[in-house]
Amino acid sequence: MKAKPLMILFLVLSLIFPAAAEYENDDINVITCDDGWSWDPGAYDTFTGRIDLSEYIGRDLQIRMSTDLLYDSEAEADCKPFFTVINGKRITMLKQSDSVQYRPDAELSVLSFSGRVVLPSGQHVNRITFQFLISGEDGKELKTIRMEVGAGTAESKSAFYIPIHIGSITLIIGIIAAVVWIAALFSNKRMKYKQRTGE
Repeated sequence: MKAKPLMILFLVLSLIFPAAAEYENDDINVITCDDGWSWDPGAYDTFTGRIDLSEYIGRDLQIRMSTDLLYDSEAEADCKPFFTVINGKRITMLKQSDSVQYRPDAELSVLSFSGRVVLPSGQHVNRITFQFLISGEDGKELKTIRMEVGAGTAESKSAFYIPIHIGSITLIIGIIAAVVWIAALFSNKRMKYKQRTGE
């Protein structure tokens, strides 16, 4: 019987620590909408973000950005998201595209960027998922990072945007489970003590 609580505690801790690591990583990989962002159809909007590439230091990478927005075939080429600034250096208009080449080093392992996107005309959206496909110099896919921004409600025109942190949800659930388990353990011990003492 004594081994059972220890097994439960081990299980809870195994859930909490990976969740904490994921939460930490989510804090580094983030995208936010700039001031003046509008969810109006056809709006021309700008955003900033950063991606942790420390695991690829010294490697030549290609980062390709896309979204889950739906356009008609004629507008898609002009509306896809473009990188405009990389680590504080502005990209000239003619060279702006949905992909950049980057070689992270010890001093600049996090890619900081700004970009622009045109929302689809004729339809209302209030949430966008940005996807960043990271490939090596041989073109082989190494990693895909997804980040989401959204308005408060479908009707909202306010500048309320949130990055999604799945890791934080897992971390909170793990902490709650640990608290409940500890409370149950103390309650069980108290009940046994009362039975022994006849209280």
